[in-house]
Amino acid sequence: LLPDVNMRLRPRLLTEARPGTRIVSHNFTLGDWRPDSTREVGASRIYVWTVPAAAAGRWILTTADGARHVLELDQLFQDVRGTLDGATLTEATLTGRDLRFAVDGRAFEGQVGDSEIAGANGSWRAVRSDQATISMTTMTVSTPATNPIRPRRVQADMIISTPPR
Repeated sequence: LLPDVNMRLRPRLLTEARPGTRIVSHNFTLGDWRPDSTREVGASRIYVWTVPAAAAGRWILTTADGARHVLELDQLFQDVRGTLDGATLTEATLTGRDLRFAVDGRAFEGQVGDSEIAGANGSWRAVRSDQATISMTTMTVSTPATNPIRPRRVQADMIISTPPR
C-alpha cells in the first residue's frame, strides 16, 4: 500500500488488530511507528511490525509477598519507559503483550491484558489504578484549632486494594 493509505490504516491496526499481530509492508513505512525489523530483498525493502498492547498508564503492582508499588508507563507504539515507585525502569521492551523491564537490578516479565499485567510464574501482578478498589475507613482526628471557639475535626483514611484474581 502507498504511504498515505498506510497512514490512514495505522489507527485501525493499532486499535482493532490483537496485540501480537504482525504487519508486513513492502517498501513503505507506517510513519513514525518504528518497524521491529527491516529486510532488503533484491531492490525492495520489507518492513515488519508487531502490534503492541496498550500498556501506558498508572498501575498498582503487587509482588508475591504482598508489597504494593506504583508502576507508571509511558508508551509510543512498542517503545515503553516509566518508573516503579519513582525509580526509572531500564531495559523496558514491549512486544505484542510481552512486557519486560528492570528496576534496581530486579527483572520483571509479564503479559499485558486490558486491565491487568500478569507477571511470569505468578511472581507479581498489576492492575490499572482506575480498576483498583478504593474503600474509605473513617477516623476522626482532633487538630489544634487556629480559632479556639471552633475546633476542627478531620476525617480521612484511604485503603487501596486490587480486585481478586
